[in-house]
Amino acid sequence: MLPEVIAQRQATAGALVRELFSKVSPELQKPPEELPAPPQISDIEQLPDAINEFRKHGRVHEVRRQISILTYTALEKIGSFYCATGPRGYFLDKRLGFLHPLDSERFANLLATLTGLNPTEIEFKFVLEHLKVTAANLPEQPIRVLSHFDIKEGLFYLHGGGKEVHLADASGPLKRVDNGDGQLFLTQADSEPLTPDYSANGKALEWFLDLPSFSEDEGGLTRQELKLLLLTVVIFLLISQEERPILVPIGPRGSGKTTAMRALLMLFLGSQPKPTSISVDRPLDDIVILLANNSVAVVDNMDSFVRGVENLLATFVTNATYKRRKLFTDGEQYEIRLGAKILGITCRTPRFTRPDVAQRIIPLPFEKPRDGVIGETALYSQILEKRPLIMGDLLMVVSRVIGKLSINAPRLNVRLADFAEFGWRMHARQEVDGRWVSFEWVSILGKLTAAQDRFIASDNGLIEAIDVLLNDGVAIVDMPSAELFQKCRAVAEVRRLILPKSSISFGQVLTESASALESELKVKFVDRRGRAGRRFITITPIEARARRKY
Repeated sequence: MLPEVIAQRQATAGALVRELFSKVSPELQKPPEELPAPPQISDIEQLPDAINEFRKHGRVHEVRRQISILTYTALEKIGSFYCATGPRGYFLDKRLGFLHPLDSERFANLLATLTGLNPTEIEFKFVLEHLKVTAANLPEQPIRVLSHFDIKEGLFYLHGGGKEVHLADASGPLKRVDNGDGQLFLTQADSEPLTPDYSANGKALEWFLDLPSFSEDEGGLTRQELKLLLLTVVIFLLISQEERPILVPIGPRGSGKTTAMRALLMLFLGSQPKPTSISVDRPLDDIVILLANNSVAVVDNMDSFVRGVENLLATFVTNATYKRRKLFTDGEQYEIRLGAKILGITCRTPRFTRPDVAQRIIPLPFEKPRDGVIGETALYSQILEKRPLIMGDLLMVVSRVIGKLSINAPRLNVRLADFAEFGWRMHARQEVDGRWVSFEWVSILGKLTAAQDRFIASDNGLIEAIDVLLNDGVAIVDMPSAELFQKCRAVAEVRRLILPKSSISFGQVLTESASALESELKVKFVDRRGRAGRRFITITPIEARARRKY
């Protein structure tokens, strides 16, 4: 192209640009003014107007940043920000005592209400992310659920469901404090506030413990022992920071299992929370979500086999964390805290009887009430009416137990060692010579172990297969574990029983089930180890055998 043509076109373009610029408003031709400082507000209700006024200025990104700072400062007038392990940010609204996770829908709704911003607006999302990042950089602080026992101070905290936190030590209940004063408690969304009443002198708690329609077998736990066992488990779960035994009411339809667990939910959380049933499609995920978001959780009618549930329950009992791969990432993981303090699982025919899990559950046998059934509406009304009195009695028991925690307890040969020692101290009495004894609790522990063995054997294909072999006259004397596995597998194929899939896992489960095997089949079990790790099994009847029906 010729140089004179290029010069002509450049001149024409320049003229067009100058003509367009001349038509621009004079205000827009000026450089942007300095962004004003964020307004000072004295009340949280002034925040929406302050944000709207501030949004009128230019430089959008800087405006959003200043609005975020303004919002953080305003929220600190009504509460405080915290960071928990993870890290995960929280905001404590001191007006009601509610502790909100910053990534929860509940906090998003609160933020939208206080700022006047719509959750779909970019400014809202900018502010929310700013709050999360700011809180995540604060020093980490433990977040409690429902209750906490400070071993060093000998001080017990019970969250009342709202702003109030109630204290107790060995001397008795103490004055209440606000949530965040000393300990920080996560508030369950559907819980109802509670203020204990200490005027019942134990009668309200006794009435509450009489509600379950416990059944008793000859030689098993009596109704009175089951009541003491239930009370001991509840107190232990409120105080303990490690073991978490699982309550498992078992009984026929109409025996009041669900009603008893609903009563426990109402005692701690009020009228709204109810036992939860699990779905058919993703039952394990339902249980994980339940345990992660509720301080007291009840799974109702878990009579079907749920793949992986025994591993989950073992994780829950030992207070371990549940870690999973973060979606849409290759190696990044996230942690789910199974924070529920109390877990109950009602069932008619339990299908989570693996020995390592069964030895950490508390089976509670139920039967249909003999004296007639009280209407649930009337019963629940009575529980809500007496709820402050029952909780007051419970805190009095906690105080007495705290005073006994320094007693030296003997070593007890049970899987739930911490729970066993705690119960020994709780029910211990002092003899004339100064010795502490706990005969009643030792008796309860023995019967509890037998009940756990029956629980293991209730749906155990391995025990049933061995019983069939013994009934058929098969001599199991120094038999290699692999050979016994093949014989049991042949029985399992005919009777459609579930067995471990390999000889190695069969031997491990067989050893773990030894106590239940001996108790249920009345046999003597011997596991002898040979060279190269080979196992030889001897199972000898110790009394005349009666054929069992299957």
